[in-house]
Amino acid sequence: MPVLDFAWALCDIVEHVDRDPAGSRASRPQHAELDFTESTDRLLFERRFGWVDIEADWQEADEPR
Repeated sequence: MPVLDFAWALCDIVEHVDRDPAGSRASRPQHAELDFTESTDRLLFERRFGWVDIEADWQEADEPR
């Protein structure tokens, strides 16, 4: 059941990027990634100040960092 595996993986990502004791006030970025088993593609997650940025490594960035 690929959809359930993906949902479980997203729940795991949420727990991973929410480990900072300061919670949504945390200024230190929290990173996590989700890799796909059938390819080398990944989704990259970064949480900082209560916001979560999501990037796909198979696409070019819209804006330079």
